[in-house]
Amino acid sequence: MITSPSGRIYVGSSTNIERRFRQYKVLNSPTQTVLFNSFKKYGVENHVFEVLEECEKNVLLEREAYYGNKYEVLSKKGLNCKLPKKGEVYVSVSEETRKKQSIAMKGRGLGESNKNYVLRKLNKNQVKEILNLLKTNELTQKEISKKYNVSRKCISDINCGKRYKKYIDEINIDTSDRKPLHTKLTEEMVDEIREEIKNNVVQSKIAEKFGITPSAVSRIKSNNIHKKK
Repeated sequence: MITSPSGRIYVGSSTNIERRFRQYKVLNSPTQTVLFNSFKKYGVENHVFEVLEECEKNVLLEREAYYGNKYEVLSKKGLNCKLPKKGEVYVSVSEETRKKQSIAMKGRGLGESNKNYVLRKLNKNQVKEILNLLKTNELTQKEISKKYNVSRKCISDINCGKRYKKYIDEINIDTSDRKPLHTKLTEEMVDEIREEIKNNVVQSKIAEKFGITPSAVSRIKSNNIHKKK
């Protein structure tokens, strides 16, 4: 069961709950759009993950439907798009198929610079330290991301108050006088942007990550600015 900060509940089932939770924590929930939107809105780290019951595989979907109806997850109280139908059973997936699926999904939608960091979770003290570094401009976002072993996108989201919002509200650091970190792109940053573009990362995501406008990303893509010599 997953509970959002707003109190809405998602109920699911799995033969490998640890793997399923890992998938959710990297936003790999393509068929559960309501849950995915909740992750995007509040941050995965602000949701509560828990196991309701362990049971035999042949009754997994039956128990999922039971708890789903109990918590009314298909209503406005819940985050489910659907529940198992009566008589449905789990279909086993071979280890070979699972490996192929894993390879196909690895790194999808992520730039090279983010692949090593997606599972990293920060605690409240670390978020506070990052906010102080952002406020004083002692380090760039890239340097901060390396220091805490997270993606630059994570640092950018903290900077904008989009991630770890609960911690940020509790810490209450005045950032009103914070100056933009990246007023000018370096050649190294432009190379990284080109790499993100090459990996089919959405331009708006690249712009947010590097603190620039989507049109600037578009111009880099078309080589109208920062042309390589």
